[in-house]
Amino acid sequence: MRALRTLLPPLVIPLVLVGCGDSESPAPADNGDEPKSYGLSDDEIVVGNGDEFLIEIRENPSVGDAWQLIEDPDRAVVEFVDEEFVSDDPEATGAGGETTFTFRATGSGSTTLEMGNCYRCADDQEKYTDTHTFDVTVED
Repeated sequence: MRALRTLLPPLVIPLVLVGCGDSESPAPADNGDEPKSYGLSDDEIVVGNGDEFLIEIRENPSVGDAWQLIEDPDRAVVEFVDEEFVSDDPEATGAGGETTFTFRATGSGSTTLEMGNCYRCADDQEKYTDTHTFDVTVED
């Protein structure tokens, strides 16, 4: 019986934590589709509430090339989820690649996502060599 009491809390706690979450953000829509991808050739993004979408941008951070979100979007409409860089050649020094920014639609409405290429910028030096604005519409 003592062994059961020792094993039970580690098994139950993760199950309880899985049920906890941010009740204000809808869960990603589970429609079986991969999130839709957009790039710098796109200006408009239209998604459904709860959908995740990606913005994929080519860059080379090893030389100081870094695209970033200039200003947070309206969180009632869209929230930033994640940013990930994947190198074209992880073994090669100085290889470029693609950064994927993941966002989730949190409510119907519209907002803008302004991205900027901050080439060799420090935290106190926000000089964008290029910018791009995405107009995002979230539909019910």
